Amino acid sequence: MTEILKLLNNLLQKKSDTINDWLKEQHVDHAPFFYNSVDIRYSGSKIAPVDTNIFPAGFNNLSQKAKEQACIEISNLLKNNFPDTKKIIIIAESHTRNLHYLENLKTIEDFFINIGKNVKCAYFDHLNNNHILNLKTSNQKDITIYPLQRKNDQIFVSNNFIADLIIVNNDLTKGKPEILSQISQHVIPSTDMGWYRRKKHNHCLAYNHIASNFAKEFNLDAFLITTELDFCDNINFNQNKGIECIAINVEKTLQRIKHKYNKFNIKTPPYIYLKANRGTYGMGIMIIHDAEEVLTLNKKNRKKMNIIKNNTLNAEILIQEGVPTIDTYQTAPAEPFIYMINGNPIGSILRVNKTRNHLSNLNSNGVEFINIDNNDQYKTKIPAYFLISKLASLATTQEEKFD
Repeated sequence: MTEILKLLNNLLQKKSDTINDWLKEQHVDHAPFFYNSVDIRYSGSKIAPVDTNIFPAGFNNLSQKAKEQACIEISNLLKNNFPDTKKIIIIAESHTRNLHYLENLKTIEDFFINIGKNVKCAYFDHLNNNHILNLKTSNQKDITIYPLQRKNDQIFVSNNFIADLIIVNNDLTKGKPEILSQISQHVIPSTDMGWYRRKKHNHCLAYNHIASNFAKEFNLDAFLITTELDFCDNINFNQNKGIECIAINVEKTLQRIKHKYNKFNIKTPPYIYLKANRGTYGMGIMIIHDAEEVLTLNKKNRKKMNIIKNNTLNAEILIQEGVPTIDTYQTAPAEPFIYMINGNPIGSILRVNKTRNHLSNLNSNGVEFINIDNNDQYKTKIPAYFLISKLASLATTQEEKFD
């Protein structure tokens, strides 16, 4: 067991109640989002989140135990915040051809059915000409997705099913849908947190701020649970616009990392992730080892970085310290991601990719998802991963401070 893992595990064993009280205190003015998933990298020297999703998919990959815990957390959240909720609409992505996404959607639907709620799934993009979609998931389960409709300040679906609560499972890269503007029903998570508006740099700054406060409170070095960052905007990779800014800030960030590596006697060479500041699905990401690589990007890589999901121009770049992973599954590089509901971890999954190495973005071609809730190899790691995911989830509620 490496030093950072020992430190966090010892801390959790000795001060778990104090840590929970500290986290609750941070949430006093910032209620948790409905759900999150947090991607974590563990290098042996440090444990840090590298991405936090506010509209997560993949709930179908969770263990039965995790799904049962999800129902408990959802029930508690509704009881404490939306006690009169009987009818729920889940707003889906437009991935109706992605059978695994449909399996995820069906799993979320089942969470609410299992706690006695009346629930329907809906879409708002109208690509399907307002048809009711009767589909099959990857496991051949039936799922129906209804076109979303609106009358006055309420949205509804087929047969005048008017929801008390709207759950968004669409990352809103295209923008805030007009049909959801100024409605009387509660909407969670807030559509203001869609990728049309949300920025990864703001989240990372919020996380580093919270993690630094946590580290100070519990006598840790914040470097062990954070990543070094920088940022550039007004970028156009096809036109080579703003590339010099990226190169300069990559060099500055690498120098800061090297200084820390020297302090902690870390021998591995530092590297950088360039990431689209908005969006997900592993798009708009590349690894950089020195500033010169940025200045000499070939046409293929510029094209890869220029456009992300829904043909959105990638005009802002997060520069983030790369954290190599020492986690593996059957010798393949892996990274855990933790599912959260109401700010609490419910279960964990490994993202595994046999076609990549320990430095790589594993959310790419060849990715597989493995349940690790009952995996002996990870029993000593999961408590620390859960702690880091709680800090990251807390950070999602405070991103606006860093905008």
